Amino acid sequence: MIRFLFLLILPFILNAQVEIKVPKSFILGEPVVFSISSSGSDVEFPNIKNINNFVVQNIGTSSQINIINGSRSKKIVRKYRFFPTNDMVIPSFKIKINGKIEQTKPQKIKLQKVIKTKSNNFDLTLKINKDKTYVGEELILTMTFKYKKDIQIYDLKFTPPQFENFWSKQLQTNKRLKDDLYVVQELNFLIFPQKSGVLEISPFRIDVVLPDHSGRSSFFGTPTKRKNIYSNGLKIDVKPLPDNTYLIGDFKIKTTVDKT
Repeated sequence: MIRFLFLLILPFILNAQVEIKVPKSFILGEPVVFSISSSGSDVEFPNIKNINNFVVQNIGTSSQINIINGSRSKKIVRKYRFFPTNDMVIPSFKIKINGKIEQTKPQKIKLQKVIKTKSNNFDLTLKINKDKTYVGEELILTMTFKYKKDIQIYDLKFTPPQFENFWSKQLQTNKRLKDDLYVVQELNFLIFPQKSGVLEISPFRIDVVLPDHSGRSSFFGTPTKRKNIYSNGLKIDVKPLPDNTYLIGDFKIKTTVDKT
């Protein structure tokens, strides 16, 4: 009976020598961070430069030494980061541990659709002056961001939008509006659709750095955490210009004649 239990436990221990941790889903534009950990005195990690033609960065290695019943083991964790744009499978990797080859299991990751953040403390909203227009006609897009006045914020970072199928320009009309409960800020963009059809504007994102009261304070101060705030997306119905039309907009025309 003892031998039978030993045979069951042994494969589990061998498989635990190498492990890969990968998030199940990701949001477009945000990094996918995964880690490979191994236990052994002599470990050789693979040189991972790309996955499915996406460049992979090595962002750090940490190690930990464990001593159990006089037996010394070393656990090494290496972290990687890359920016995929679609559903994919992270392949199996080979790690050499104490002269033996171990392999991680393939991991599926799925592109997650961005949903507008719902929060009592934050709100990020996109509005446009009209949702039907013509190719080349100007539109004004307004981004409104608000947060509660009593929220302690260390830093705010606005990720500039990528207007696909639009020419765009940020207007110098930033506003800070008055509100009893919230700090409200507005940004305006001038955009011009470059083709016809139903065009989409992807949600905007603002990164907020907040104090992390769940963590322990240290000599360096209160630990922080990052929260990503997403807006709604927009759809615009863009019609093609009528035949033989090359200009669109508001014009003033003045004519003169030298004799009456």
